Amino acid sequence: MPPSITTAMVLAAGKGTRLAPLTNVLPKPLCEVAGVPLIRLALRQLHAAGVTRAVVNLHHLGESIATALGPDAEGVALAYSREDTILGTGGGIAHALPLLGDAPFFVLNADALQDVDLPALAHAHAQGGGWATLALRPDPDVLRYGPVGVDAQGRVRRLVDAFDDGGARDLLMFTGVHVLEPRAVAHLDPNKEQCIIRQGYAALLAREVPLWSYVHHGTFHDVGTPPRWWTAQRGVLDATHAKILARATAGLEPRGDGVWVAPDVVLAPDVRLTGPVVLQAGARVEAGGQVGPFASVGRDAVVGAGATVARAALHGGARLGPGTVLADAVVGGGVTLGWPAGDA
Repeated sequence: MPPSITTAMVLAAGKGTRLAPLTNVLPKPLCEVAGVPLIRLALRQLHAAGVTRAVVNLHHLGESIATALGPDAEGVALAYSREDTILGTGGGIAHALPLLGDAPFFVLNADALQDVDLPALAHAHAQGGGWATLALRPDPDVLRYGPVGVDAQGRVRRLVDAFDDGGARDLLMFTGVHVLEPRAVAHLDPNKEQCIIRQGYAALLAREVPLWSYVHHGTFHDVGTPPRWWTAQRGVLDATHAKILARATAGLEPRGDGVWVAPDVVLAPDVRLTGPVVLQAGARVEAGGQVGPFASVGRDAVVGAGATVARAALHGGARLGPGTVLADAVVGGGVTLGWPAGDA
C-alpha cells in the first residue's frame, strides 16, 4: 500500500507584486482560475491526495485569506502561521514547524497551478529515504530560471547557483511542490527570511544529506503575471489541463460545448452562454447577459442586464453593471486588471 502523507504546508504569504494593482487589495492566493481561488484549487488537490490538515502561512493581506477559508476548507482542517515580517519559503516553513508535527509533509505554493501526482510523490519520497523529495519538471528555459540537477538515480546534485557537486546528468525546473522531513528545515532560523533552496537545501547538500527528485510531466503554470494568468485560465477552460478543470468544476453541471454551471446559478431566459465557460455557485446572469467564450464567473458574482463577459474572469462577489463589456481582463476586489487576448 502506498505511503500516506496527511499534513501539508501551503505557502500563501507572498505579495504578488507583478499582479498589482489587483494584489494591492486581493492576496494572490484568492485570485481565481475558472472561478475558483487558487488556494482552494490547491486544497482540493491536497484533499484528493488524502491530506486532512494543512498549515497556511500568512503575511500580505493574510487575514483576508484566513477569513475566506476559516478553520477548514475543501475538506482540509486549517491552521495559520502568521508572519509579522515575510520569512520566505525556508523561514516560513521553519516558523510553522510547531504546527506541522513530526511526520513528513507536503509543501506547495498557493499561487501556482499544477497537477503533480501527490501520492506518487509521497511514494517516491518513501522509496528514496532522503530528507526531502522535490517535484521537478523538464523545461526548455531551465537555464534561464535556474536548474535543479539530478544524477542518473534521481538524486539531487545541483541547486541553481547555490550548490553543484558536478554529478548532475539532467537539469530540471523545480515546481515548488515537495515532501519534507521536519529535520530538513531544523537548521533554519524561524524568525529570519530564508529560501528553502539557497539556505535550506543547499546547506544539506553541502553536508551530503540525500535529497531526491520526482519528475512531473503534467501541468505547471506560474500565474504571476497577467499573460501567464490568461494562459492558465485558457488552458483550464478548454480542457487542455483536464485534471485542473475537473478540480475547478467539482459539483457543477456540464451543459455541453464546454459550459459548466453550478446547480444554483440563476440565468435569465435570454442569457447566452458560449463555451468554454464556467459559472460557480450562486452566480447570476441577468436579462440579455452574455458570458463566454473563455470566461469564468465566480461564486455569487453578478453579470448585469445586457452585460458581456468574454475572455475574462469575474471574481467571486463581483458585480458587472448593466450593459458593461468585460473583455480581456479580470475583475476582483473592485479592481480591473487587463490581460492579453492572444498567446502569452
